[in-house]
Amino acid sequence: MAIRSSPRRLLCWVALFLGTGLASLPGCRTGQELLEAELRSRERELEELKNQLARCDCDLQALETELEALRRKTLKPGEPAYAPWFVKHITLGRLTGGYDQDPECPGDEALQVLIEPRDADDHSVKAPGDVRIEVSEITPEGLKRPLSVWELTAKDLRRKWEQPLFGDPAYRLILPWKVQPTMEKLRVVVQFQTADGRRFEVDRDVSVRLPKPPARRPTLRGPHLPEAPQTHAPPESSKPAEQAPPPRKNTGPERNPEWPQLPEPPTPPEPEPVQPLVYYIPHVPPADAADPASAPTSTRPAGLRPPAGARPAPSAPAGP
Repeated sequence: MAIRSSPRRLLCWVALFLGTGLASLPGCRTGQELLEAELRSRERELEELKNQLARCDCDLQALETELEALRRKTLKPGEPAYAPWFVKHITLGRLTGGYDQDPECPGDEALQVLIEPRDADDHSVKAPGDVRIEVSEITPEGLKRPLSVWELTAKDLRRKWEQPLFGDPAYRLILPWKVQPTMEKLRVVVQFQTADGRRFEVDRDVSVRLPKPPARRPTLRGPHLPEAPQTHAPPESSKPAEQAPPPRKNTGPERNPEWPQLPEPPTPPEPEPVQPLVYYIPHVPPADAADPASAPTSTRPAGLRPPAGARPAPSAPAGP
């Protein structure tokens, strides 16, 4: 009995599995639609947050401009706009060096510089100021060769401030190469001038990845031919130029007396004269002449015979 009932149990399990799968299809489709609707709502919220952030940035710039105008109005004569102890020194972030903008292309396409103004407590502060960045190549002999220079004003630098999740906040600058470097070792010099006129300078040696040169296609070269000798014009002389002799007539190749004497070709025989072809036409009396005495006599003179070799003229066909 157990052996006979096993196929029935197998069919029951297959039917139950198929019924469960078919019943779950509408539910999966509904869940996918809900997930897409949730994703669209999240995208709309993200766009709204971006618009709010842009409006906040505009409001912040307007407030900073108004604050600076009010501060200049309240300053006393000879008083600096910012406290001299606001910035004590500047440093460069650890990520300062080559920057790969296109991962598919080998090499660094730009230079990344992280500038950190520091106060008396060695905290990174967002201090306004102008920046000048100079980059030089260091040759194997240890010599510096200027490569590129970038200059940014305080207004341009204010938009580059970033506060990462790890590390200290800093001004993050991505500077594309003005001149492609040929050395991997570079010297970066940063000059930071604050609003009160103080200037700070810091430098660092960095390494960059150079792009690989494109592979050169092999050129097909033919066989080496010797160069023709260079002919130099003869020096000009003070004597008048002599007149060149007239050109010789071409009379055929000259015979060398040492060559063997060839027999002269035989002279061809003279051609025989061609005899003219003459036809002899005899006199035939007409058919209707009854009396031979009344027939006209021949107009050929007596004693004229046909020449030797003459052929008789072809006879005319007889009439009906």
